[in-house]
Amino acid sequence: MKATITVDQSQFQDALQQYVRFCKKTLPEIINGKARAIAFRAYGSTARADRGEVMRQLSLRVAKQVTNRKTGKVRNVYAAEDRRRIAGINYVRDKLSGKALKSYADYKAGSLKYAANRVSAIGTLASGWVGCIRILARAIKESSGQIQMKRVRGPGTATPAVNGWNPTAVFAYNLQERKPEGSTIDPRCQDALQAAFDAEAANTMEYVARKLQEGADRVNAK
Repeated sequence: MKATITVDQSQFQDALQQYVRFCKKTLPEIINGKARAIAFRAYGSTARADRGEVMRQLSLRVAKQVTNRKTGKVRNVYAAEDRRRIAGINYVRDKLSGKALKSYADYKAGSLKYAANRVSAIGTLASGWVGCIRILARAIKESSGQIQMKRVRGPGTATPAVNGWNPTAVFAYNLQERKPEGSTIDPRCQDALQAAFDAEAANTMEYVARKLQEGADRVNAK
């Protein structure tokens, strides 16, 4: 069973109904634009670990940097100051997540790889929104915005709204963690999505209020 995210969209839906009165775009264009804006806001507010703090906790340092001659991409090569500490952290994480536990020797032998992977994974929680943003941006023929992970193929998907009786845009985060009790989505993603809906609702109402004031000013000027 897939995990789901549930948010309160009531404020946003109220704001959208008023926004439509003042926008000259088609309803599918409006909905796709707002969906893209919400997904981008969620991407921006999804929690990211502090790289320096993670490296400190794992007693990790950059030993050297290697440049790929063909692509020019720079790759960090790490060294661990305390592999026993890393092995202990990895063991605790596996135990808490219900994974099958390995021997201490295995944890210590794989400590450097585990630590390097942890650092490389920083920011990937936000990557679940990337696919949504790119699909919706193409639908409205606009930029996907300043996404910092340009090479990431985000697992998120979207179905843009099209002309019809009830045009609806759907986007899915899709970055799930499989645990013994079932698939889950990090709760921080739900917080980010709720904050995105609330922020877009507030921004939309500011636009509506500005348009109402402009209309009132025109009437008073006559």
